[in-house]
Amino acid sequence: MGINMKSLIAVMVVALVLAVAGMAQARVLSAGETQHLLETGTIRPLEQLHQAVQDQLPGARIGRGSVEEAYGKYRYKVEVKDEKGVGWALTLDATDAQLIDQVPDAS
Repeated sequence: MGINMKSLIAVMVVALVLAVAGMAQARVLSAGETQHLLETGTIRPLEQLHQAVQDQLPGARIGRGSVEEAYGKYRYKVEVKDEKGVGWALTLDATDAQLIDQVPDAS
């Protein structure tokens, strides 16, 4: 009986962790929020983002993107195609345009 109770507790703990993780997802900022952050200098302008992308993937073209906030940090999420036409999903710190993550685009 002790093993079954331990299994039940383990399942409940995993379910709780997944529920909490789901609540902590990033939220996409509105155009007004983004404009305010740009005007106050909180996040970097698109020109600096473009340069950071070119530093990582020379000749790349930036597609769709958004500004997200999670845990009090701002991030640019952008879709990029490199010179060979390969798609990438990049995450950059919106405050200094530093690359956080670069993964092949799944779409």
